[in-house]
Amino acid sequence: MRMKRMATRALLVMMALVIAAGYGASGSARAVSTASYYVLLYIDQKQAVVGNEEVELAVAPTIIDGSTYVPARFLGETLGFPVDWSEETRSITLAPQNHRIVMNVDQLTIQQDDAIVPFDSVAAIIDGSLVVKLTWLADMTGTSYAYNEELNRVEMLVLKTPDGIYITDQQNSKPVAKFATSKKVYRPGEPVKYIDLSYDPDAEGLVEFKWTGNKEAFFRAGKYPVKLQVTDGHGNQSSVFTEYVTVAGTPYLSEFEFPIYNKPVGSFIKTGGWSGYYTHFDSIPQLDKTATYDKERTLLVSDCPEEIREPGILYQDMVNGKSRLYAHHINMSGQSVTFMVYATNPSTQPVTITTTNEGEVWPSIYANLIGSEATVDFLVKKDMKKEMVIPPGKTYTYVQMPTFLPGQGANVIYDVETDGPIRFTFAAQLTNAMVPPSKLKPIMSTDFIRGTFPSADVSWNADLGRSLEKPVKLSIGNVASDTFLTGIDALTKQPSENFGNWGVVYDIHLKNPPKMAIMFMAKGGYFKGPVKVNEEIVLVPQSGVLTAFDGVILLGRTTGKEASLDLEFSPPGGSNLPVDIILYPLQDLE
Repeated sequence: MRMKRMATRALLVMMALVIAAGYGASGSARAVSTASYYVLLYIDQKQAVVGNEEVELAVAPTIIDGSTYVPARFLGETLGFPVDWSEETRSITLAPQNHRIVMNVDQLTIQQDDAIVPFDSVAAIIDGSLVVKLTWLADMTGTSYAYNEELNRVEMLVLKTPDGIYITDQQNSKPVAKFATSKKVYRPGEPVKYIDLSYDPDAEGLVEFKWTGNKEAFFRAGKYPVKLQVTDGHGNQSSVFTEYVTVAGTPYLSEFEFPIYNKPVGSFIKTGGWSGYYTHFDSIPQLDKTATYDKERTLLVSDCPEEIREPGILYQDMVNGKSRLYAHHINMSGQSVTFMVYATNPSTQPVTITTTNEGEVWPSIYANLIGSEATVDFLVKKDMKKEMVIPPGKTYTYVQMPTFLPGQGANVIYDVETDGPIRFTFAAQLTNAMVPPSKLKPIMSTDFIRGTFPSADVSWNADLGRSLEKPVKLSIGNVASDTFLTGIDALTKQPSENFGNWGVVYDIHLKNPPKMAIMFMAKGGYFKGPVKVNEEIVLVPQSGVLTAFDGVILLGRTTGKEASLDLEFSPPGGSNLPVDIILYPLQDLE
């Protein structure tokens, strides 16, 4: 460390001699135009542009710890403040507006006004030249700057005279509000890019931006006023800056199409309420698909009685091989209830239960929440393999949920594999009066859905062939194009229909998708749940619930180059079907 500090001192001394001789990091001292002008600094390139003049720097601007560093002498010349060397005090002095910065060569310290600033935090030596953090000095002079990622350059706007007004009682200046647009004229529906050029002459930072009229796009020809007022750290407000956005020419996007092309994934896209729904979506045809039900895994659904009013067996059936256990219940007994899943081995040999996936949520009074959270937990598909060995003739507790208080409910999903017969029993016990499972009696209710169904997974497949002339949709739970599973209620021995296909996972595989937007609409009422899009979970919606009146949620977009689009969906407990997945073709806009 001592060697490093000695080397840095030596370089600072060399830099000081250069400054004393009247030369900066950019070569000989030169005059800069007094008019407002742009300064363009290219990262890792010595070539720079000042106004209309191309100059060459002695050392290139560079990125250090995520910040841009620029030659100090060049920055002083460009922004109009002196950079001087004092042999007497052996220090370099920089004097940006209303500030005094002293760099001590021997002690490697920086004093900024009345504060000490660590040298390494704002300055460095590169190839014998002193470079400083751009934001540090630019903010002090009220200079606007921005990083252009596409061109890998820093763009600085140096103004001829700042219009901040000096306030004598506060010893503080008003900030300056200013912005520009990236184009002079925009087409109707074309995204408007606003470039903020606001600054504070005292470098306190701007804490509030008050925009008026800065719409993302304008959909009719005309001139639209946009206003900006900013506030600095002392509470001083700028004057209101007004610029006009001119809109003319052929339409770019309609007001309905704009969010489909531009909103981020997870955003609401308004459709104008029910009338807008019928206008835009009700007549969209179904996508032709091939549906395949996987018969390898059965499905046990316990959702009857959905409202627990007494202790007892909610559902019970045998599993031998792969199955999915699904339960959704709410405690309406007026007492604390414990929800259990028991596993009984009726055979003469030990049986191993292997759990390969699960979705659980702790008891809550919010039905939409418990169904959504359990489904998210399940679709994440944890890499798990939990084993439980049940001896012959024994009953073990497979799951015991935390206590359900009155009004609370829970949703659970388990994928299991057994190497022999196991009888699974879904049961409700009074928390303060639990009894052995053998003493529980079945609750013979038919108020909702329960039963054993032949398939827990369905695959939908289609080849879009890179072409989609008009929107199409995939409706889940609409009866007409998506039928419900039929099975048997093992307690009543009666046929059962899984209205809503609760517990079923839809695996949607679309080959050769064109450039398109993927949207989700809740048509049956309140909805809250996840959709997995190419292995990423999208929450529908991010918060609250979704209805058809709210519009649609944007699930994602394709570029037209993907091999496939893969979606996973399972109807979450507490939500309503049907729902639509809408595929909306996108054009290459010019």
